[in-house]
Amino acid sequence: MRVGFPVNPLLAIEGELPLVPTSAQSGDDEATVLVLEPRVLARVGGGRIGGSVEPFALFGFGLPIALSSDDQVAASDVVASLHAGVGVRVPQKTGWNLRADARTAMLPGRGVALAGFDFEISIGLYRVFGQPEAPPPARLAPDRDDDGVADEDDACPDRMEDIDGFEDLDGCPDIDDDRDQVLDIADGCRLAPENINGYRDGDGCPDVLPPELVELVPAPRALLFRRSGDALRTRSEAVVDHLADLLERHPSVRIVIVGHVDPGELDDEDADAEHTLSLRRAETVREALIRRGVSVRRLEVWDAAAEFPLSEGSSSHERARNRRVTVRVLRPDLPVASQIAP
Repeated sequence: MRVGFPVNPLLAIEGELPLVPTSAQSGDDEATVLVLEPRVLARVGGGRIGGSVEPFALFGFGLPIALSSDDQVAASDVVASLHAGVGVRVPQKTGWNLRADARTAMLPGRGVALAGFDFEISIGLYRVFGQPEAPPPARLAPDRDDDGVADEDDACPDRMEDIDGFEDLDGCPDIDDDRDQVLDIADGCRLAPENINGYRDGDGCPDVLPPELVELVPAPRALLFRRSGDALRTRSEAVVDHLADLLERHPSVRIVIVGHVDPGELDDEDADAEHTLSLRRAETVREALIRRGVSVRRLEVWDAAAEFPLSEGSSSHERARNRRVTVRVLRPDLPVASQIAP
């Protein structure tokens, strides 16, 4: 029989009372001997092996008492003993648990021997009393998509929440957290919305146009044309080279090329003729860029006619500044017509 009292998760004090009936014989005489040994042991252990086996070690002392029916054959006696050993406990769901011990006991010796040793192996059952019963498992709320959000709280009960740190409690997969129309899987800045400005609009990150793209044709350079003409002037070839180089270094950029005429440049002041001339000037620049390897898909042309004069002066120099082509980065989110004003 064994009774144990836990002191803490690692230590328990146990009391044992083994009762062993035996017999002794001397000549023709025989005596019945009853050995009763109260023991006090310390059991030390913590943790589990394989999730269910609890190893332990123990040590302590006992007081073996031998009660003999005939002291002439075998004398009654009381001695002391020391115990040490190891064992395992295996909890079971039934409440009746398995235990196995292997130990040695040291007892006072008899005759010339200073001590004697006994070895003991035991296997038995034990039960734990006083533990609160485990509560019944909670009844889980319905969760059709198995995303951990109950259907009653799930805005998307048939689509699994993606658990990405953004609105994870609504039960819906968030494929574009910053709602910039760049999917998170390709968005370099998942929580910072892209600003559409025609520059790196597909990376999902807000960015600013580099200065070289703010003013594609910096002063004093200009794409100017002779009166009523649409041919590219020699001095403008370097400007077109500069544009082609910029577009090569920024392959995601598209541009709009806008042709202009000077008010009164055409003798008949025909509006249709002004539109035609301004469009031909824009197309001239486009063709020059295409010859330099720029894809036509990156080039939009527009005719502004005389709508946006650069100079109102009357001198020939001032009038010449209006016979021009302007170029700017094209934003994909706005109509082309809204982007032609200087």
